[in-house]
Amino acid sequence: MADEVQSFGLLNHYSAIHMVPCLFFLLFSLFGWQIPADNRLSEEARQVQAAYKRFKKEPASLQVQQRFVVAFPASQAAFIRVFHPADFGQLYASSDKYIQTLQQVGSNYPKEVLHKCLIISKDLVWDADATGFLQHATARMGAAHPRIFMQEARQLSLVEQTKLFRFLADVENHNQYPEYQLLMKQLSEIGATDLTQMMRQAKEQRVKQKGH
Repeated sequence: MADEVQSFGLLNHYSAIHMVPCLFFLLFSLFGWQIPADNRLSEEARQVQAAYKRFKKEPASLQVQQRFVVAFPASQAAFIRVFHPADFGQLYASSDKYIQTLQQVGSNYPKEVLHKCLIISKDLVWDADATGFLQHATARMGAAHPRIFMQEARQLSLVEQTKLFRFLADVENHNQYPEYQLLMKQLSEIGATDLTQMMRQAKEQRVKQKGH
């Protein structure tokens, strides 16, 4: 009998020890306790975040601005991983402020910023949020610096240019998208009629589609 009691006690002790992780898991689930978001960031997202935080501390520093441009994703794939991953993690929730900062530092580094914007945008498909923010930022930057936009766009192949303008034109209502019209106007005024025509065609095709 004593042996049975002892065995029962050991079993309870063993079960209690192994229930501790389960209890912690339940508490985390019930109360929404989570690992700090910073600890879940990828290395490339951490670099963008660090550059952004440094910029917020020293917004007037040209060196800090340049570091932010360098840290910003340099391809469509990297942009999606950092700002629009499938699980909506990484820097997705605050992608707007990072893209706004990119546009802000573009006033001092328009060539570097537009180069990244076009390289990323030529392979993007509109999907709201981060892609939409970059779409509008690219059009605004291009309208502000049409000659640089023209130079960067002409570095792309004809296929890449077509994809770029298809992405930039992909909005539900062009009447509420003055940046696109202004970019076309600015390019036309500097003689970039080839690009203007491609933008016009991309817009016309999008307007004919459903959901416009």
